[in-house]
Amino acid sequence: MNHLSDRSEYKTNFDVNWKPDNQISAAFALKKPLSLRQFQGSLNIKTPFSGFKTSSLEISHDAKDSLKSLVTVQVNKNSIRVDASAKKENNIYLGHAGVKSNIRSIQTVSLDLSHQSKDTTNENSLVLNINGK
Repeated sequence: MNHLSDRSEYKTNFDVNWKPDNQISAAFALKKPLSLRQFQGSLNIKTPFSGFKTSSLEISHDAKDSLKSLVTVQVNKNSIRVDASAKKENNIYLGHAGVKSNIRSIQTVSLDLSHQSKDTTNENSLVLNINGK
């Protein structure tokens, strides 16, 4: 096991070996500065097991001026990405949530919304997109 910390990130590497050719290795990284308003990290794992040769998790979250979050998970060649964002521009609220994957049953789903208030009226929009439709 190896742990490093410098001005920009924390890094931890971890290896488990048994028999001549079997090894599980993991690498964890977390960017600095770390807070609930902003963080970024990753975890990568390699194993000798056929269903889980390579796995990874990446997380990015930023809620300083607006909200932007992204999570990506990959197991072997299968991946899924989930993102969300929200912001206010003038008097218009905008939001987005999406899933993108190379898994056939999921592929792409997104939801976009907006809300605007003018005097005594409200304008709302909600758009759901599934695999481009």
